[in-house]
Amino acid sequence: MGYNSTSISFSPYGEYWRQLRKIFTMELLSMKRVQSYRSIREEESSNVINWIASRTGSPVNLTKKIYSLSYSVTSRAAFGKKGKDQENFLSLLEDTIKLVGGFNIADLFPSIEGFLQWITGIKSKLDKMHLEADQILENIINEHRRDKEATLMEHGKNEDLVDVLLKVQENDDAGIRLTTDNIKAVIWDIIGGGTETSATTIDWAMSELMKNPKTMKKAQAEVREVFNRIGKVDETAIDEMKFLKLVIKETLRLHPPVALLLPRECKERCEINGFEIPVKTKVILNTWAIGRDPKYWSEPESFIPEVS
Repeated sequence: MGYNSTSISFSPYGEYWRQLRKIFTMELLSMKRVQSYRSIREEESSNVINWIASRTGSPVNLTKKIYSLSYSVTSRAAFGKKGKDQENFLSLLEDTIKLVGGFNIADLFPSIEGFLQWITGIKSKLDKMHLEADQILENIINEHRRDKEATLMEHGKNEDLVDVLLKVQENDDAGIRLTTDNIKAVIWDIIGGGTETSATTIDWAMSELMKNPKTMKKAQAEVREVFNRIGKVDETAIDEMKFLKLVIKETLRLHPPVALLLPRECKERCEINGFEIPVKTKVILNTWAIGRDPKYWSEPESFIPEVS
């Protein structure tokens, strides 16, 4: 799925990684680029609010709807429009995350990982998913190449993620020459990382608020006061919601969407707090444990936004 480790998440440290990170920072995650997708975020958020309001008094699967919201925002920003290919791709992405994130006996026996993945059928499932996703991404990229000008006109001259990556590919001054597979790997990074983490954080925040009704009432009062005054979902009002920001920070402390960060490898021997770290040692940071360390938090297991 990582296209020979050419995504920014899995590519080894070096010139390619540095240039790819530069592209991410300047072209994909710049303030101007993020703001260009504001209308998409506001529209999709309003759609979810209206959908929930229309079902007053009826049970709703909030988890499913939150994931749908996250996928919708990310896919529209990535592909520019909704379509059958996009829906199929997001379905494959969801299945891949479940398969990779679930129990895998091969993780317990890395020396025979390949054999165990083969005998359990995980490898064949991943290969099949990769081929299907690769073909979908190929179709989407080719469509953007064919209809580049028409696509920009149709969407108010706002470039989507694929447009930006194709522009970088054509730019000889970018520092690296992106291949089509590199573009596919970056799309996997953006959509895979952007949808799952956002949806998981919102889901945990809602769970904690339901367990702490006083905190929920305080957050509700703030959100209603701000948005009732404005009359609609407006991102410019987010800065006014100080308590909501504390709720999000406390959620990330207790429930980081990625409990164990991606492994890092030491380039040279070093010493940290008296411990010797040999060269080529793989280091994994446990963000879940850091957020619940009693040395730094008086009530590490409690959800108290005011102390975040």
